[in-house]
This record gives sequence, structure tokens and C-alpha cells, in this order.
Amino acid sequence: MKKIIVFLGMLLFVAGLNAQQQARMNASEMVSNRLFIGLGGAFTGTVITQQNFYGEPELDYAAKYGNVFSFSTGYILNEHVGFETGISFSKQGVAYADVKQQGTFVFKNSAGGYDSLSAKFTDVARDITTNYLNIPVLLRLDFGAPENRSKFRVLLGPQFSFLRSATQVYTRVPANTGGSAAPTETYIKDTEGKWFSVTEPDISDRISKNDIQVVFDIGSDFLIGNHLMLSTGIRANYGFKDVNTEPYRLESHKDGVYVESKNLYGGIYLSLNYLIPLN
Repeated sequence: MKKIIVFLGMLLFVAGLNAQQQARMNASEMVSNRLFIGLGGAFTGTVITQQNFYGEPELDYAAKYGNVFSFSTGYILNEHVGFETGISFSKQGVAYADVKQQGTFVFKNSAGGYDSLSAKFTDVARDITTNYLNIPVLLRLDFGAPENRSKFRVLLGPQFSFLRSATQVYTRVPANTGGSAAPTETYIKDTEGKWFSVTEPDISDRISKNDIQVVFDIGSDFLIGNHLMLSTGIRANYGFKDVNTEPYRLESHKDGVYVESKNLYGGIYLSLNYLIPLN
């Protein structure tokens, strides 16, 4: 009886080693010469650095959150190198909030002209939302033993972004204008000398139609079964182009200097990918 138990134990041990070896072989094979397609999403924090207040008194930054939905495709050359692209839709922007905003503002008078008046606003909030279509072109670098079913990876490369819409919600409570109640809509001249409403909800003409961003992503890939790969990561995007269009690049109220505005956002990304063998 003891011999039978020992023999069965040896069989189970050998079977376990074979299964482990087979899993290693499968994992190694799955990460070489593979196409993949996937769906993903992200929750992000977003800001536009130095966003223009068009010469009016500036406000403090407030938290602004966005999201990304993506369709990705790519090619894994071997266990260490691959490429990734696709299409994503991102919600970005910037938010401001302050207890007061005080200074000289331009209001439209009853005759259709413009008057500069000293004014004060309270409970001020400005929320800018931009929506982009993005096409990333990324290099994948994977690290870890080929037989492992989970790997550390880095994504790096440019992203070409195209503006779909840009809106703002600018709310503030008038306190006074030379002793009288004030409207909340204010005006200023652009660099071409044309009057425009600072508080206009649709600001698509003020935001550049495209941006070129750099993408940096650190995360992990997990193989599930024989054809699925779950990817998680922390990703940051930084834009190189000025967000503001030429007519709206106005000097700041604070120091009379214009500084370019740039897109900056990042967060936690998650995607599920289907692996397609080519051999």
C-alpha cells in the first residue's frame, strides 16, 4: 500500500512539473509575434497650464476631472518590444474657483458701447471643458522573464490630438460696479482689436484645433487564458502646442506678460486586449 501511495505521489509531482512547464511555454509563446485589439478607459485629473483670462483678474485653480475611452491595436514583436496605436476620446480642461474677483472690467452699455468700470464679483467659478479625438503612436517596452504571465511595461511616444469641442461655464455674483449692480458678462478686445465676450459659453474659436502631446505610461500586463491580456497603468500626457489661438493670446492681468497654455492630464488606465497569433 505504501508503494502505491509513493508511486501516486510521484505521478502527481511529475504532472505538476509538466503543467508548470507548459504554462511557462504558453506564456512565452503568447507574448511573441502577436497582434492585439482592445478596449480601454481611464479616469484622469486634468489642467491647462497658464490658461488665459484675457487680461481680467485671475482665479485660483480648482480640481478638474476627465476621462478617456479608447480603442487600441498593436503588435507585440517579442517578449520585450512592441508597438501600439488606436483611437481615443478624451475629456480634458481646467477649473478655477475663488471667493472674489476684483478689478477693472469692460461692460456693454445700453447704447451698445463699452464702458470700463471698477467691479467686484464673489463666489466665482470658471470651468472649461475640451473634448479631443486622439491618435497615439507608442513604443512598448516589456520587462520580466518570458515565461511570466505578468510583466512590467512602459509605453512612450507622441499623440496627435484633434479638438472636437470647447465650452466654459463662467459663474460669478456681482457685488458692485461704481455703486450699482453689475451684469456678469464682460468684454475685452482680442489681439486683432475685435471685442468679444469673455464669458461666452462656446469657446471653440479660442482653442487650437490640434495638439501634439507626449505620452508616458508605466504599468503591467497580465495574461488571462490563451488570448486575453489585461493592461493597467498610470499615464501622463503633456501637450507641446499653445492651447490658445492667435487672436486670444492676451497679456495677463497680473504682470502684463503672455505665457503659452499647455494641456496636461493623467490618471489610471485600464484596458482588455485580445491576442491574435500570426504564426
